[in-house]
This record gives sequence, structure tokens and C-alpha cells, in this order.
Amino acid sequence: NFSDSDTSRNEEQLIYIKNAFFGDKDVVNYESVSSYYHKSSYGSLKLTGIVSDFYTYNKSSSEIATGSVTSNTRTILGSALKWFYENNPDFDKDAYDCDKDGYLDVVYIVYNHPFDASGESDIFWAFADHSKKEENNIPEGPYASTYVWISYDFLKSENYFRFFTISIDNP
Repeated sequence: NFSDSDTSRNEEQLIYIKNAFFGDKDVVNYESVSSYYHKSSYGSLKLTGIVSDFYTYNKSSSEIATGSVTSNTRTILGSALKWFYENNPDFDKDAYDCDKDGYLDVVYIVYNHPFDASGESDIFWAFADHSKKEENNIPEGPYASTYVWISYDFLKSENYFRFFTISIDNP
């Protein structure tokens, strides 16, 4: 969320996000990211993960729409990661650094703002990027490097295809 996000549907949105990434076909009317990769790998790949509660960044959507897209999204990533670690002290960090390189394998930031199909604001679109550990705003890792920035609306859109990117170094 941003400081000006409509948070009235966060509980419903959280359930939808969890199902989009990790739901069983019995729960959703399409393949989730996890079920798609499990099925397409003939059962040899099982993607797991967690979906955190909503984090609210301290700036409005109009404030982050100006300036550097890369800098703004990396700053938000660092703030969200710091908030997550502080609010989830029992989180098993090592379970999400499979190659033990000191970085989380991948982080998806699903932002609560409509995507911008007009192209007027590049920040309200979807993309993948990498951050440096110095940008993570946390004292110790694992840090976030690879991250995906995507609008919640992409998960629900009927006019745009749904897409997710997954990178696997050692299948």
C-alpha cells in the first residue's frame, strides 16, 4: 500500500494474492504460479513461499510517481523488507535462500495501485529488477536482489494477460 491506497479490501486482496501464487486448482479457476510450474515440470518442481500482510509505504502514489523508478522501487523494497523482518522475527530466512548466496531467491512486490496502461508513469507497470544489499535497509541478510514489481490489478485483469517470472538457477 501507499499512504493514499484504498485499504478497505486488503483482506480480500491478500487472499486473492495468496491463491494467485500458491492456490490449488480446486480453489482458483486457473493455475496458480506454483501449480503451473508443478504441472509443467511433471511434478518435479514445487514452488513455495509466503505472502506477507500488507505493508504501507509512507509516501503517496503521486509522490513515488515522480523521480527515478529504479530508485523509488528499490527504496520501497528495502523499507518493506525491513518492516517484514521486524514484524516476522520467526521467519526462516535460510529457507528462502536456496543457493545460500546471502540473497532471498526472489521477492514479488504486489502494489495496491492500478497499473498505468497509458505509459505516463513507468512505475505503475510491471517489471523485474535487481537491488544491491546496501539498498535493502537491513543490518543482515539474506538481502533482496531479484525482485518483481507488479500491480494487484494485473492479477485480476481480464484485458491483459497474466504473467509471472520465475528464475531458477539450479533446477
